[in-house]
Amino acid sequence: MTAPAELEESDLQKFLAEALPSYMLPERIIHVSGIPLTRNGEVDFSALPDPGSVRPVLSTAFEEPQSDLEVRLRQIWSGILRIDNIGVNDQFRSHSFSPGTFGPLYRRERSGSML
Repeated sequence: MTAPAELEESDLQKFLAEALPSYMLPERIIHVSGIPLTRNGEVDFSALPDPGSVRPVLSTAFEEPQSDLEVRLRQIWSGILRIDNIGVNDQFRSHSFSPGTFGPLYRRERSGSML
């Protein structure tokens, strides 16, 4: 699907939610300038960006964590959201979490195995 670059991710999510059943909704939407193709004209999936390494388009500029607490919180949220590059002022309002998301993370954190 192609869309204008200025299209907000939340608007695209709303459109897809109206057009697709919930099990078909994408977990992440990543803006790319073009679809890479193989010599045979097929999509070159290996040339697409890794979804975990791409910071979503957000209204806030990226800012690195400064304190140990901020670094730790980034590690926790990176595990939850599966996004590597999280800034201290990033807000992910469009994400929804199942009730089972935080229990296992809390138990791992308490046992010290998340680092």
